[in-house]
Amino acid sequence: MVWQIWTSAIVSLAITQHYLITLSVQAHYHLLNIELRQVIDECRLLSFHSQRRGAFMTRCCSLADQVENIAKFQSQLHSIVNHLEKVFGIEGLILYGGYYLLSIATAYMIYSILKSGHESLQMSFMSMIISFFLCFFYYMDAILDLINILNLLDDHETMIRLLEERTLFAHTLDVRLEQSVSYFWHNHK
Repeated sequence: MVWQIWTSAIVSLAITQHYLITLSVQAHYHLLNIELRQVIDECRLLSFHSQRRGAFMTRCCSLADQVENIAKFQSQLHSIVNHLEKVFGIEGLILYGGYYLLSIATAYMIYSILKSGHESLQMSFMSMIISFFLCFFYYMDAILDLINILNLLDDHETMIRLLEERTLFAHTLDVRLEQSVSYFWHNHK
């Protein structure tokens, strides 16, 4: 029993770590999308300026630097996600196998309680309620982790959609800025 509690605690700690890392990456993706939206909006405004003065070129270079910084940071976030997949991949498979087994056990326990009553299983009413609460929170943890991962994928897709807006720019922008945005889009689609 001590071994089971110890193993459960380690798995719970790993799940919590995975959840927090994924949440952090998703929050950074969200902030990058906000920053990228601002850069793209400013590029769109600049693309229709007919002026080719020093301030225009300086602003284009500044925007190109921002796009490159966003691309570097997004690349780091993507490598974190890839590393998470490698580290937690087998553990996740085992964990979701555990969810499957627990769902079978929960269904059997509910069936047995409904058919025979909790007294025939030698369960008190309080232990039955505690068991259901533990199952509920166990599944809620899995659902929250899944929602977090789906939100991360949505933020990545949002970034790709933002980068696809580069085709709306006029061709009067600085070459470096156009290359930065195009390079970022080609590497992250």
